Formats: sequence, structure tokens, C-alpha cells
Amino acid sequence: MPGLRRRLLQTLAVWVGPMIYKAYMRLVFWTSRVEAVGLQSLFAGADGGGVSLGAVWHQDIIAGGFFFRGRKVVAMASQSPDGEIAARALKRCGYIPVRGSSSRGGKEGLKEMLEYLRSHRGVIAGLSVDGPRGPAYRSKLGMLILAREMRVPLFPVRVWARRRILFQSWDRTMLPLPFNHIVAWTGEPIVVPCETKDADLEPYRAELDRRLNELVRVSLERFP
Repeated sequence: MPGLRRRLLQTLAVWVGPMIYKAYMRLVFWTSRVEAVGLQSLFAGADGGGVSLGAVWHQDIIAGGFFFRGRKVVAMASQSPDGEIAARALKRCGYIPVRGSSSRGGKEGLKEMLEYLRSHRGVIAGLSVDGPRGPAYRSKLGMLILAREMRVPLFPVRVWARRRILFQSWDRTMLPLPFNHIVAWTGEPIVVPCETKDADLEPYRAELDRRLNELVRVSLERFP
């Protein structure tokens, strides 16, 4: 019986959760001042008919997952039950979800995303680079591999809000509140040379961490 109850709750969450997410985030964004700092640099590749890559910390996924609605965005969601909820929420916002993560189906998800990017243009690919389980603020290699294979720059991105709730989760996920001021920042991109081997990606990974954490510093200075 407990197992059946859990499955029923998971099924309910999969169907109802994305609707609640979209309705709530519409309320938040409609009642808030929304600002973008430097995002045209990120959009330039997709707007020019190519591909753009953006990396965020997992902490930003609730606000970030809604901020870029209206654009052709492909994003990765875990193969876990929580990932199913995330995938449906992405679809409701008009995004293209790819299932996979560093812990469950990562290689398959990365391959699927790479195939999608190679066959489509005018696309933005986004990924929480320390997800789905952390450790927080330490990126994994997936987006760097995409940047190398696609031969396009990888932009660090931060989405933060003045009024917010931080969940007691491993990443302190941020939930923005209505009647707010929300800002998205884009940092200097990282370019991974096409001849770079997987074993030599560590310096680029460390630099991605540094640039993302610089945006964290900037966001906390703006909204302490």
C-alpha cells in the first residue's frame, strides 16, 4: 500500500506540478520588474541561425527555466521521477527536453542533445552544470564537451531575484516571489578548442566554475 500511494502521488505530481509551476511563474514575472544584463551575447549565435550554449547553477533552475520562454531552447532533465516533472514543465514553457543527467543516462542524454544541435539551427541549449545531485557550485563536463563538439562558446548565466525563498536542498534552490525584481546576467564565454581531449578539460571546468561563481558574487551584491 505505501508503494501504491507513492506511485499515485508521483503520477499526480507529474500531471499537476508543471501546470502549477507555469501558472505561478507567470504570476511572478507579470508582477515583477525583469532585467537582462548581457544576454544579447548569449542570444547572438541562435539569432544568427546557429547554436548558443548557456550554463547555470542548479540553484537557478526554477527562475531560469521560465526566464528564456519564447525562445527555441533545448534543456536536459533527469531520468528520475523528479526529472519527469521537470521535463513536462519544460514542455509547458515551450522548451525541448532531453532526458538524461550526469547520474542517470548522462551519456545517452548528451549524445541526444548533441545530435539535436547538429540537426537544428537557431537553438539555445541550457544545462544546470552542477546537477542533478551536486556537489553545488562544481560543474561537470557535459556542457564543455558540447561546446567543444559544436565549436561554439559556452556562456555562464545567473538568474537571481531580490525577494526569494531558498529551499533546504543540497543546492539551496531559489524560488522567486511575486512583485519582485529579477535579473539575468551573462558572463564572459569559455571557448574549448576542438582538439581538446576529455582528459584535458579540467582547466576549462575550473574556469567555468570561477566565472559562474563570479556571477553569484555579482548577484548577491545586487540583491544581498
